[in-house]
Amino acid sequence: MTISKKHFINIAKIIDDNSKHNDDDKRILVNAFCNYFKSENKNFDSIKFYNACFKTLKPISDDQKKAIKVLQSKVKTYEQDYTNNPQGYIDFVKNIKN
Repeated sequence: MTISKKHFINIAKIIDDNSKHNDDDKRILVNAFCNYFKSENKNFDSIKFYNACFKTLKPISDDQKKAIKVLQSKVKTYEQDYTNNPQGYIDFVKNIKN
């Protein structure tokens, strides 16, 4: 039996519906399926399948929300630093690399 597009869609839906988190185990599983399906069907679209498996967005935790706010704040600070003194910021970044 050949695996058809219909099968790929249903497998992705089963994975998405039955996974509790967007975690490493799910990524490993989806990547394994992608590798197998690609070996069986040269036209298999790994990216489309991967996106279908992660279609349902899971709620983020309070810790993740806090981390996002911290990162957003840091980005704003870096943007302000660059706007106020672009050459100084470039020199600062060059010194970090060395």
